[in-house]
Amino acid sequence: MEDDVTLERVEELFEFLSSGQLPEGVTMEMHSGVGPYSAMRIIWFLQEITGVIPSNFEMCQRCFQMYDTDEEGMHLETGKIHHLCENCVTEADRLRHKKENG
Repeated sequence: MEDDVTLERVEELFEFLSSGQLPEGVTMEMHSGVGPYSAMRIIWFLQEITGVIPSNFEMCQRCFQMYDTDEEGMHLETGKIHHLCENCVTEADRLRHKKENG
């Protein structure tokens, strides 16, 4: 099942959980969402505990968009921000990453 999960599907789940936005063509009673951090906690649980979603999908902690860590972005070990999509990585982040990883 995990192999069938795409970034687009995880983005749809994230949008639904965080803001209540449903995929096109889907209707249901109003759902206001739980916010991006709570949505990511739910996705993390589905990744790490149940294995339903692969662990390469993360939320950028600057723009709050989902991204595929196998394709882009950066993970930093120190500081408050750990996961960044490629669009949000700065030169300072690259230098910090280089320092962390030798």
